[in-house]
Amino acid sequence: MSFTLGTLAISSGVNATFQAPSDGSKAVLIGNESGLTVTVIMEGGGVGKTLYPGTVDWFQINRGFTGTIIIRPVALLNNSSTWPASSLQFDSIGINDPEQAFSYPFNLNRSSNIGNTIPVNTSTSNLVNDTNPTGTTIVEATVSGDGASSVKLTNNGGLTLGSSTRKGQLAIVSEAPGSGAYSDVLELGNGSQIGVFGSAAVDLQLLSAGIIAEKIGGVQQWHISSGGVTLDHGTITLLAGSLSRMVYTHIASVTTVAAFVNHNLGVAPDFCFLIPNDGTLSTGNFNAYYDSGTMTSTQVKLQSNSVGGIPVGLIAVKL
Repeated sequence: MSFTLGTLAISSGVNATFQAPSDGSKAVLIGNESGLTVTVIMEGGGVGKTLYPGTVDWFQINRGFTGTIIIRPVALLNNSSTWPASSLQFDSIGINDPEQAFSYPFNLNRSSNIGNTIPVNTSTSNLVNDTNPTGTTIVEATVSGDGASSVKLTNNGGLTLGSSTRKGQLAIVSEAPGSGAYSDVLELGNGSQIGVFGSAAVDLQLLSAGIIAEKIGGVQQWHISSGGVTLDHGTITLLAGSLSRMVYTHIASVTTVAAFVNHNLGVAPDFCFLIPNDGTLSTGNFNAYYDSGTMTSTQVKLQSNSVGGIPVGLIAVKL
């Protein structure tokens, strides 16, 4: 009866032994799951030969075999470190089993096993995966300690970068026009869900908060969110002229005595619109005025022709 004896991890230059039954079997099958070339000696049995990388061979049990198998592995192939395992598999062949020595050795064919680590770090290496079911994984990588893959490429065109614990990022690098310098021109991830980068450090980003924003030289110029379009810097250029800021403020009472009020524009206005009797119906003839010479970044001086005071709508404008 045939049965499995076990496995033995091997390393180049490190001799080892393996114990097998000395009688009751006619042979031991040894499979070399490594890139190492192994000298195998059946101690006392008069059998000793080479077990080549990726092969299974028959080792006859003769009279005098002590049960000790001597293993002497060496690295002769220059790609032995890229093999998916480095171990020997031992199986006992019973005296009455039909297996015979003429069937061995044979190769362990790994050419279609995409589970292997394939060397692709030289100009002559390539990775081919054909005729497999849709969704077959071609490339997969998991960071040590993580529970899920952070990189996965499948044969039906699926590419996944990132996981629940790792932020995915894809960057395309190119030369900034006329600069001779190379930097990211398209970036997915890395803080922005989508980033498109151009000359003069112009960034167009779809931010994770659902906001589209443009930055020039690192300064945000405008953004679009659920609340609308917001100009954060610079001006809006019209068909003729431009407009950067305009703020309406209701002033409860303006009298004949000129007084400063807050215009809330954030900068000194270029001019103001005034609405006398703002929000109030009246048959009176009221006017309101502002002093352009004393305007500051926070206040403007107002006056009306009403002794008792009238409400005034103040619209401060910056071009």
